Amino acid sequence: MKIVESDKFKKELNNILAFIAKDSVSAKNYFSKSL
Repeated sequence: MKIVESDKFKKELNNILAFIAKDSVSAKNYFSKSL
């Protein structure tokens, strides 16, 4: 049971990290375009 829960948690964490990474990439693109 605990293993499944930690797996779910890892997946959520990966989703959040991917979202942050994607967000920072688009922010970089936006800033380089406006410079």
